Amino acid sequence: MAAQIPGSDQIKQYKEILGDHKKFTETSFLDYVTDHTTKEVKPDDTTFQEYHVQQNKDMTAKGLLGQP
Repeated sequence: MAAQIPGSDQIKQYKEILGDHKKFTETSFLDYVTDHTTKEVKPDDTTFQEYHVQQNKDMTAKGLLGQP
């Protein structure tokens, strides 16, 4: 049986994970999306979107994110 992590440590770890994910997502988005003047999703942008949908599914499967 896995060892239990105290609640305060779980919260700290969760905040760190969310912070890292936020930084990664923001950096990736700003590097990837080149046109912020339209609401249209261009063919190149769908790859970014699909990538992050898959990342969220993977993190959920690992228990790092709650169920949608």
